[in-house]
Amino acid sequence: MSGTAAATTGGTFGGFFSAASTGGIGVRSLAGNIGVDAIGGATGITAQANNTSGSTVGVNALAVSPNGIGIQGSASSSTGSTIGGNFVSVSPSGTGASAQGGSKGLQGLATASTGITYGVFGSSVSPTGYGVYSQGDAHVEGNLSYSGTLTQSSSRRWKTNIAPMTGALEKVQQLQGVTYDWKDSGRHDIGLIAEDVHAVVPEVVLMEANGVDAKGVDYARLTSLLIEAVKEQQREIRQLQELVETLRATIGTDERSVTRARR
Repeated sequence: MSGTAAATTGGTFGGFFSAASTGGIGVRSLAGNIGVDAIGGATGITAQANNTSGSTVGVNALAVSPNGIGIQGSASSSTGSTIGGNFVSVSPSGTGASAQGGSKGLQGLATASTGITYGVFGSSVSPTGYGVYSQGDAHVEGNLSYSGTLTQSSSRRWKTNIAPMTGALEKVQQLQGVTYDWKDSGRHDIGLIAEDVHAVVPEVVLMEANGVDAKGVDYARLTSLLIEAVKEQQREIRQLQELVETLRATIGTDERSVTRARR
């Protein structure tokens, strides 16, 4: 099948296909290598699902090969702000692009060798929206930088069985700060050994499924332990200060008694 629109201006169509049925398919193409290959001056392919209800799909692509790609987009221009694939959902509760994968749901790669590049870039127009949102654990290999505020959920509304922390100073004294080198990069660093911390404060350590090896330490949550340890230490210091003042007063009284006796 081949279609060509020769006009160089206007809204032309190399091929136009539609299905009147609400469950129909406008175009269905099966091929060994490429199902549909389209080139256009402005838009290579435009697909629209007109149903106003139900789970509609503008473009549905399937690659049977274990190394296949369902949809591939490429912007060949070497200048300008080009977009390999652009997906838009008009519905306020819609999804622009939804990706599912056995190993990687969505993978992004920035190939430019200069400038500030982004493998995956997300932004939100809503003042209460999220540029990137993850349900579940997030893992970053490399440095993580941010220009805003890193906030951990901590409202009283979401907590129960709240009780003051005890024995904080004793726990801090059991922790051992160390210096070390990372095996994979050789980079020198300072910190704690997660397995050792787990023996003292298990609440701040994420363990592997085997329950023996540790993944990491939540250093931020150690702040609450350090706060209570400092408060315990301050109470001990105040007690010692009061004891010193009492001894000074006692010694002063004894000295005056000795002086009167000598007279």
